[in-house]
Amino acid sequence: MGQFKTDTAGATPAITSHGLTFCTGKGQYETRKGTADPYEGISGKQIAAMVKKPPSGPKDQAQWFIPSTYKASDARVHEIQRKAGEFWFLPLDEDGGNLTLDEIEAALVAVCGDCVRLIYASRSSTPERRKWRALIPLWQELAGSDYADTVEAFNDLLVEAAEGALIPDRALERPGQLVYLPNAGDHYEHRARRGDRLHLTAEHPIIARREAIRAKRAKAEAEARAGRERRKAKASADPGGAMSIVEAFNANHDLTAEMERHGYSRKGQGRDWRSPYSTTGSYAVRAFDGFWISLSASDAAAGIGNTAPSGARIGDAFDLFVHFDHGGDFKAAVRDYAKEIGEDHRSKAEKAEPEPEHGAGDGANDPKDKTQPRIRPSPFHLRDPAAIPPRQWLYGKHLIRHFLSTTVSPGGLGKSSVAGVETLAMVTGRDLLGDKPPHPLRVWLWNGEDPREEVERRITAACLHYGITSEAISDRLCMDSGRDVPIKLAAMNGSGVMVARPLADQLIAAIREAEIDVLIIDPFVTSHEVGENDNTAINAVVSEWRRIADEAGCAIELVHHVSKAGAVNKDLDIYASRGAMALIDGVRSGRALVRMSEEEATRFGVEGDEATYFCVSGAGKANMAPPAKRVWRKMVSVSLGNGGGFWPEGDHVGVCTAWTPPDPMEGISTRDLQRVQEAITLCHDAPRQNEQSSDWAGYVVAETLGMDVAPGANKGERTGLQNAARAKVRQMLKAWIASGALAIDSTEDKRTGRDVKIITVGDPVTETDIRGQDFD
Repeated sequence: MGQFKTDTAGATPAITSHGLTFCTGKGQYETRKGTADPYEGISGKQIAAMVKKPPSGPKDQAQWFIPSTYKASDARVHEIQRKAGEFWFLPLDEDGGNLTLDEIEAALVAVCGDCVRLIYASRSSTPERRKWRALIPLWQELAGSDYADTVEAFNDLLVEAAEGALIPDRALERPGQLVYLPNAGDHYEHRARRGDRLHLTAEHPIIARREAIRAKRAKAEAEARAGRERRKAKASADPGGAMSIVEAFNANHDLTAEMERHGYSRKGQGRDWRSPYSTTGSYAVRAFDGFWISLSASDAAAGIGNTAPSGARIGDAFDLFVHFDHGGDFKAAVRDYAKEIGEDHRSKAEKAEPEPEHGAGDGANDPKDKTQPRIRPSPFHLRDPAAIPPRQWLYGKHLIRHFLSTTVSPGGLGKSSVAGVETLAMVTGRDLLGDKPPHPLRVWLWNGEDPREEVERRITAACLHYGITSEAISDRLCMDSGRDVPIKLAAMNGSGVMVARPLADQLIAAIREAEIDVLIIDPFVTSHEVGENDNTAINAVVSEWRRIADEAGCAIELVHHVSKAGAVNKDLDIYASRGAMALIDGVRSGRALVRMSEEEATRFGVEGDEATYFCVSGAGKANMAPPAKRVWRKMVSVSLGNGGGFWPEGDHVGVCTAWTPPDPMEGISTRDLQRVQEAITLCHDAPRQNEQSSDWAGYVVAETLGMDVAPGANKGERTGLQNAARAKVRQMLKAWIASGALAIDSTEDKRTGRDVKIITVGDPVTETDIRGQDFD
């Protein structure tokens, strides 16, 4: 770009880029798709100035750019940028290696040479966990159709140059991906080097690597297609043999669903995937119609699939089944699937051999007897732990792909609002309640009690409160009412529980087709017609939901009520749920919503009926993660502004929000503690520890700090603010005693002669302590 001056005499860019500007916006949710308004533009000179003097603001308002001159309203669409974009930078986002600025620069120089480079710390970077972004300006534009492969080659070479220590975020290989510009946090470093812009000639290592990847991929694709055709021909020539079993598996199993089940991560909605064995984050696996190819060295080392003449690994859905479910044992995989579908997997030659004679009573073990499937133990093959795909947590440590979770709550506490706000967090990728999904998810919210319009009111109110637009949701949210789309997974008949298997299979197909990541069933009781207290019946329903989650490759949340006794239990936990315990036993993660207690309301200064609008999430079950901390939620009222006619006020809808209890030490300084210590020292009689005493130490604290705790009044006579002040004083005394600033001692009561507990000064506050706090 013309703005990046060169220090090399006589060097002139082949193509001038004066006047070029690039697509930019603020906050990841800024989108102009569906409008006629183009995005703003930013120049290279402005970007360089930001590196040296960065702004500082919240990440959700940070400025980003796409290194393309295409700025129309659909500029954030990857496919549009691939077709119409002209790119002038190679970007790097490095969050995983904790490298120094010198190490980042050394890798860039090794790959790009001594060209112009802009390096800057991301906003969340800290001295202990350094994170970097870098921009390499180009000598001439890079076509959108070449961008993804070129950045992939750039990243591959950087990983090699840093000997694996540099871990790039491969999401930036997508043409429409946002590149965040400098936004200073607590730890900001940068470096801007002058020189020539990077000239990507045909001989440059980046272009050479790109073309080598393309050639190898094309060759592997041709080899994979040929191999698939050979496998089909072999299956046709030997119906019922092993190859036919393979083809039956592939016909009955969607390749992308199988890849997700085994821990592959997809790049957006494209056909490139990251292997669970990948150590560089590269999306080196490409899925086609019924088969895949992998250029990943990690896959080759793991022995997944088959080796093509080009050196790539190739395979289909059955090859994943062989590798991940059977430790690479092809025959065992064929045998097991043949049994599952009731087929004889032997070849023609094997079938022609005479059958061995069986003695009396051998019928139960006869492999020809399809009514008695043979059960064999599966051998365990110890793998490298790094080769085991990680659990796919989708939302906090509560929702996990392939598993069931549950939330139980008393009625009227806002569990449906919690589900709705969490749904919006998942589909937008935003942190609304303290948890953020790994990427925007596709969620199906099904409410079995309320009409669709009522569910729509809750979702709309939450969108108004959190400033969520239709563009931020996109097509990732599906919503249905049980009144329109009934789901009755099981019912009772004369012989017991009857599971609606055809309906379950329809659900699996629908979830797969819509690529749903999370299905929320609210409430669980409306999804079946069996006895709630019947453990056998509920176990059958839960088992079917578990099968759906596993085969559809999604997480399923079952929202449930507590029992009547549990609703009034102050120590409510997940085991207070209504009905049979088979539900709680059958999920992998469970949590309970609990109403704020009277003692908590007093401690936090929440007055009267307002406490009914608070709840805490916790007291649950966590089989796959450490127990979650208690987190508070508050319901707020949001007006839809839809009044008119006979209902001029319109609707007010409760929306769940995050809430943090007040810190008892907020606003209290070290100098305040010193004043309290001095006041206690000056007391004629040492103040008592007992709050019921007229000489309670809390009264000394309150008087010293100007707090109204209504001495002498009982709880019913005090106002809510006075009770809250009293609770705060109580917590302050507890904290100061724990720190050693105050101490508990004993003395003889002059009136009764008995020992009583008193509060004395512990470690005295010094002027040095106060100056240290003032400096901080």
